[in-house]
Amino acid sequence: MLNATANWISCSHLHAARGGPSLPFPICAPLRVGNRMDDVEQRRSARAYLDGRELVSETQYECEVLFTGRGFSWVKLLDSLSDDVPEAVLKQLKEMTVAVKRKAQSNRRRWMASVDATSEYVVYVGTLDLSDPSASLRTGQKVKLKLYADCKGIGGCDVQILEEPPQDSAVEKNAEPVPTGESNTAEDIPKAVGLVPGLVPGLVPKPGGEEARVPSTSAKDRKPGYMKQFIAKVAEEERQVLEGWYEGEVIQRSKTYAWIKPLDSSSIPGDVQAKMQEMCDGFRKKAEDGLRRPFCGGIEENVVYVANPDLQSKGTILSVGMKVTFKLYTDKKGVGGYEVEPSEEHIEKMLEMIRSNFETEEGRQKALSLASAFGEGPDRFKDVLWIGECTHAFSLAAGRLCGVMPFAGETDHFNSLEGKATWCSTELKWPRQLERNLELQLAENLKLLRSKGAWCSDGIDAHRLKLTLEKMKSPCTSFDTVFWMMPYVSDRQWRPPSSIAIMMHYYLVAFVQSAVSVCKEDGKIVVVVTSAQCLTWNLYNIKPEWNGKTLAPEVWWFDVSKFEKHGYQSRFGDGRDRYVNQPVFHRLCDMVAVCWRMDYEPPPEPEEGANLPVLQSVTEEDIMARKKLLEEVGRDKKEEAPQDAVQS
Repeated sequence: MLNATANWISCSHLHAARGGPSLPFPICAPLRVGNRMDDVEQRRSARAYLDGRELVSETQYECEVLFTGRGFSWVKLLDSLSDDVPEAVLKQLKEMTVAVKRKAQSNRRRWMASVDATSEYVVYVGTLDLSDPSASLRTGQKVKLKLYADCKGIGGCDVQILEEPPQDSAVEKNAEPVPTGESNTAEDIPKAVGLVPGLVPGLVPKPGGEEARVPSTSAKDRKPGYMKQFIAKVAEEERQVLEGWYEGEVIQRSKTYAWIKPLDSSSIPGDVQAKMQEMCDGFRKKAEDGLRRPFCGGIEENVVYVANPDLQSKGTILSVGMKVTFKLYTDKKGVGGYEVEPSEEHIEKMLEMIRSNFETEEGRQKALSLASAFGEGPDRFKDVLWIGECTHAFSLAAGRLCGVMPFAGETDHFNSLEGKATWCSTELKWPRQLERNLELQLAENLKLLRSKGAWCSDGIDAHRLKLTLEKMKSPCTSFDTVFWMMPYVSDRQWRPPSSIAIMMHYYLVAFVQSAVSVCKEDGKIVVVVTSAQCLTWNLYNIKPEWNGKTLAPEVWWFDVSKFEKHGYQSRFGDGRDRYVNQPVFHRLCDMVAVCWRMDYEPPPEPEEGANLPVLQSVTEEDIMARKKLLEEVGRDKKEEAPQDAVQS
């Protein structure tokens, strides 16, 4: 439901869907590929389990649709409530109606006129709750439904459409269109672009020059906001595509684009080479005039521009030194590459280089062990709090590695948490109803974790851990390990336009200061990030004060491949690879675990003339050395020879 209007609702009388026992109705069946009805049934069961849904009564009520949004609707009850509705549910329904009316009046949208004083009770209806999955609700429709209560309020299920509204009704004229993720009209895209209806996804021409919406059939078909802007930009820059494939090497990469050096420039048409020369000379001159760093490190060869949306797969981010194949285009600004695809052979070499780090004696000594973070069986497990577990795939993988959770497809396991340790797997906000794949994974993982004694909950804020744990009635508020795997700001949260590094530094400072309050005196706080993030986010300098002493971080290599074998996949926090089955980016990076030990003692100052102590943790120099090694992967030895000669 809408968290903005329903988070205030008390749910003490409902089943404890957050960390409580199993519910008395069928839970999400094993994931399978089937027809649309099977898919809807799985998602209904998953959502009912996540929200702790209980049917109020079997009575069906007639309602009128007031407002339709993306994936939900608000309806008002036309019938009087039956006597079998519990008093607690009636109270919730009244409170929810007041909250929705208040929001409608404060929100300057056209639907506010529909939620007026005549609406005695309003009820939430999700798209999944329609009896006919192919149907859609429209403002003014008459429907009948049953009422349910869950942890977020009162909603309607088994929704059936009774009658359509008159086509010329005032309500229908003033109603907002149902968003489907596409632009509704050409005006939604900058007018200067001049995109033609019929060429814009989701628009088709109608007689008289009007545009009509073509509803998207699946979430995968919807274009995210950044893709709409990119489509407009491509049209504005008058892109002309060329046929043929080329090979290249990534020379420089930033957050949103990269520069690629073609391996064989002679195969590029002469007029395109001239345009490349003009573009690169312009950037070189701009760098010199602005006293900036040399363009692409001072490279003399010409390079090609590549924007992230031009990558073949949304799950891939280019890295320096990576070999790629691509097609060329020209536009007003110069020459670029599109349909860019990394070399599978090169990716495998990078993965092998990353794995080889844990096969050396030094790599193993500087790696975080499972036992130090989570304990070991049969009876030496630690109390662990996991933060930011979107689908709880990481905590489930950790449980499988420690033997307290069964492997996929099995039922037996050789260790147990019961009476030995408390594991709490938490998230601030679980995936939305529209995020189909994540929602199904979440329901399956929660069912398994809870069946083996782990406590799972959303609503746990990394910056207010003690307060939110107590609010959600956590069975434990003092832990041996507080663990955050791949931290990132919440989805849809504001991010600085230039760089997120400074924001993430203070974001994690606040987390560590909050985690200190729920960590035991001999416990530790662990954050796992890529080695590059460790440096750019300046994590070596996060040194909180606790009990009159400074906690300096220790950095260890972290082998994420163990967890990936048991279902975990690193993903971007902003959701850009949400629909990618096998994300690649984080697998091509060295991962590190940054640890703050509560019993940390600074090393003693060496005596004069004595040798400096050998550092066992990972240093910034170690990270930079590994970065150079990964950049050299796949580079021909004949290319390395001149560099070696210069260095010698």
